[in-house]
Amino acid sequence: MKVEKRIIAMIMAMYIGTSNALAQPVSGEKIGEAPINYSYTTARAKTQNGIVIKNVNLRTKPNKTTSKIIRTLKVGEKVIIVGKSGNYYKIEYASGKFAYAYANNYIKIEEAKPNDKPDVKLDNNVGISTANVNVRTSPNANIATNKLGKLLKGTKVEVVGKSGDFYKIKYKGQYAYASKYYISVTKGLKLDKISEIKLTSDIVVRELASTSSKQISTLSQGTVVSVVEKLTNNWYKIELNDGYGYAIIEDKSDDKPNDKPDVKLDNNVGISTANVNVRTSPNANIATNKLGKLLKGTKVEVVGKSGDFYKIKYMGQYAYASKYYISVTKGLKLDKISEIKLTSDIVVRELASTSSKQISTLSQGTVVSVVEKLTNNWYKIELNDGYGYAIIEDKSDDTQDNKPDTKISVIGVTTTSLNVRTDPDTNISTNIIGVLSQDTKIEIVEEVNDFYKIKYKGQYAYVAKSYVSVKQNMKLDKVADLKLTTDVVVRELASDTSDSIFTLKQGTKVTVVENFLNGWYKIYVNNIYGYINTKDNVSSSIGIATGDVNIRTEANTNSNIVGVLLKGSKIEIAGQSGNFYKVKYKGLYRYISKKYLSDNESEKLNNVGVLKIAQEAEVKELASDDSITLLTLQEGTTVNVIERLFNGWYKIEINNVYGYIKPTDGNLISSDKDINLMKEDGYYYYINPDGSKYKGYKVVDGVQYYFSDETGESIDQFAVVREKENGKTVTNRYFVKENGGVLKNTFRSIPELNDKLYYFGADGKAVRGINTINGKKYYFNTRYSYIMTGLCSVNENIYYFNKSNYTMETNTTKIVAGKLKLDIGSDGRVYNMTKLDDSDLANMLYSGFSKMGTVYSHNYEEGLDCSNYVSEILREIGLNTFSKDERTSQQQAIYCEQNNLTVSKKNLQPGDILFYNNTNCSNIKKYGHCSRALENGMHVHHVAIYIGDGKIMESTSGVNKDYEHAGVRIYNLSQSSTYYVYSAARVLGIKRPVTPENPDIPENPDTPENPDNKGDQENNNQTNKDDRVDNGNIENNDVKNEE
Repeated sequence: MKVEKRIIAMIMAMYIGTSNALAQPVSGEKIGEAPINYSYTTARAKTQNGIVIKNVNLRTKPNKTTSKIIRTLKVGEKVIIVGKSGNYYKIEYASGKFAYAYANNYIKIEEAKPNDKPDVKLDNNVGISTANVNVRTSPNANIATNKLGKLLKGTKVEVVGKSGDFYKIKYKGQYAYASKYYISVTKGLKLDKISEIKLTSDIVVRELASTSSKQISTLSQGTVVSVVEKLTNNWYKIELNDGYGYAIIEDKSDDKPNDKPDVKLDNNVGISTANVNVRTSPNANIATNKLGKLLKGTKVEVVGKSGDFYKIKYMGQYAYASKYYISVTKGLKLDKISEIKLTSDIVVRELASTSSKQISTLSQGTVVSVVEKLTNNWYKIELNDGYGYAIIEDKSDDTQDNKPDTKISVIGVTTTSLNVRTDPDTNISTNIIGVLSQDTKIEIVEEVNDFYKIKYKGQYAYVAKSYVSVKQNMKLDKVADLKLTTDVVVRELASDTSDSIFTLKQGTKVTVVENFLNGWYKIYVNNIYGYINTKDNVSSSIGIATGDVNIRTEANTNSNIVGVLLKGSKIEIAGQSGNFYKVKYKGLYRYISKKYLSDNESEKLNNVGVLKIAQEAEVKELASDDSITLLTLQEGTTVNVIERLFNGWYKIEINNVYGYIKPTDGNLISSDKDINLMKEDGYYYYINPDGSKYKGYKVVDGVQYYFSDETGESIDQFAVVREKENGKTVTNRYFVKENGGVLKNTFRSIPELNDKLYYFGADGKAVRGINTINGKKYYFNTRYSYIMTGLCSVNENIYYFNKSNYTMETNTTKIVAGKLKLDIGSDGRVYNMTKLDDSDLANMLYSGFSKMGTVYSHNYEEGLDCSNYVSEILREIGLNTFSKDERTSQQQAIYCEQNNLTVSKKNLQPGDILFYNNTNCSNIKKYGHCSRALENGMHVHHVAIYIGDGKIMESTSGVNKDYEHAGVRIYNLSQSSTYYVYSAARVLGIKRPVTPENPDIPENPDTPENPDNKGDQENNNQTNKDDRVDNGNIENNDVKNEE
């Protein structure tokens, strides 16, 4: 989709110059515009059928200035479209011969009809998407409503058939279609297995994920199936011997303890490959059976197996943990933490309970290896054939209180929540300085009677040793990797006055295990823990993409692609895995090939703003509540914001450390620029407070952006904006650029508005009225800002603007409808009018033009409304067509219909009266009815006079009063108002007797329910689809209002 958007954006990016005029087109071709400096972009497209809906020239090149006309394509002619270049279709007009024709509103793509032939069947094929590709309900790319979803680049999909240019696939349990140009089918390729399930009952396997779908197989209870996709409502996509199918599977493998006895596994030790819950029963669906947790890397004695669980010994009792997160290795042993020489005979039991089975006895004097110390003098010890538990009165270390501390150096894990104290004394309530939660790892530096002396937040402290399980070979968890940019002193504690342990040289990589608000880090290097200060200039590792590179879920090229890092983009490197860097992407760990990522020591991620912390906030390693807390930020702390994530988290930097903050009520204050703007994959997004993407126009830190109404990504967009200026609300138009900002001092045509031409001034706003640009004068619609040509009026002045190059003509004459000569002076204004004969039309034009600038008013003494203007002109030329009873435009229309004065709108002549309809009537919305509604449903709200060449003269209230006053003007027929021409009447030559009772001033003023009856409102433009005015009479009759 982004490819399509970029193509559209480049098509729109056509800068308009102001030099040579364009050659006039042949009849039927779109009227020439100001010279355009095209940037050609050819979109790759499959062959499509088109039909010509307006005569259009076939050219040798996709432009008007340098191409030659081959011939003219006639209405109804069918063409073969093979591509698109800018606003032109590339057409094969003869075998192997190609040319170009203007696309917009001249050639219509014919919708592909469903193929009469059935889809070609392709069995047992799997493809992989080579780009992001749309998934559709039918094999037709021309139907906007058939989009079902999207396959991201690198996604595997089951391909079951082919239909034209589409593969038939299985997508989310149903048949769908995706372009075959973006899916590579490889024999032997398989969908990735995500899990296995052992069936607890017989199942039916179906072709699609529906109970009404065809049954293709059955599988028996006990069968182990490979799952490749999990859908909703217990539907799974599973692998079969000859392909794939769908089945409803009630996965009860963890619902209850296995009816069969646990399988016994003797003398086995496993190691946890991730943090894993320990449970009292082999059932992951019972929330209350959680007993504790094995941290990643913990060794555990495995004594049996029950379904998907290992039976283990945990804290002296039997327990269960998922077998998927424990790796059992023959010969692996539990770590010894100490040795004790027995001072008496002991009984060794299976579990840490006096009621447990006795498995051995050991005699006084025996030296035992301790692998775990429990409470109440229970120890887990090593035996010749395994492990057991015994109560041991360990008197080997009994000493007087004044004996020096016995120094040890191990890591412990708290077995419960535990107070941290400044002194080894539980009788002093004021010495508590903190609390450690259960399963917290701590560095133990000494043993002091019933306490361990530990390092806590960079200082010494004490915890009761009976609530700490000591692990000899365990390490503190890494929170980051740092590379030193200068020599750094490593100290015993987090203080500049603490003892120096050693000095690390510039370039040394260290493992950070803890960091603090004051800028100190606890590090692990050379098997020693110590502290360094960030003031010594420590830097995280930042990678720079040397080319566009995929971001993957795992460190291999077979894993899913979750994004692309564009060339030159920066990313935080968190580690390495083989040929891949482990990086942080969107708040998660991901992987990028080392080949395309340069590790730069001195780089930093760019910040997008600053946050001031309003109340205490935790900084996490990843964008997840379950992630490791790196540090806690206190109120008033200022941090740099790197990016805003879609899930609401912020990536921040403080003291050269990157982490993530989750905003909660009141904990963040933006103290710099708007930090909700983020850039991803080359596009900007703006994130709402709830984490969703903002859509539409927005000014961010003084820069204008337009975020797609569909995707939320920044795009090139013509934007109509309501904003405040000098205390009042005004409507301005901008062309917003994809990367922010607006076009300035530039002509630009807007393809989606039928290539209307605008000029965006020094402030980025589309200009209005008469403007001098590069020494030439142009006229821009005072309300909608697009350029206008031909006869135009501004208040009482009439001008003429060249239709080829749009510039004001001076010192010339123009003839209107062959009846009225206009003399134009050096300032471009009409200074004299001459009737070429004494016909009704000549008199009508002269009368109507003489009233230019007359203000709009329903009061005849003050000005003229639309119906008064028409009636006054007719009366002046001796045609009292409308009596006092035909005061409103609606009444005038009824009179013309009743007296057979109406004519076809397809054959308008100068002097014809035009009546305008509005089906989107504001009176209906406001009052529920409209007095202007005719029996046929039409709402006549306006009347004007056609003067030829696609122009009308009228009196209107629908103007921009900052540039012109409401009243009589010359305007474009196709753009006269929000209304469209309902009917036309020919009244020239039709006279109606004047009776004495017919007063000069109508008694019933033309005042509708809504005084502002002359709409010309941007958002209500209607199109008469049944009987449009012919192109011969309208300059651009299919231009729809921009809003």
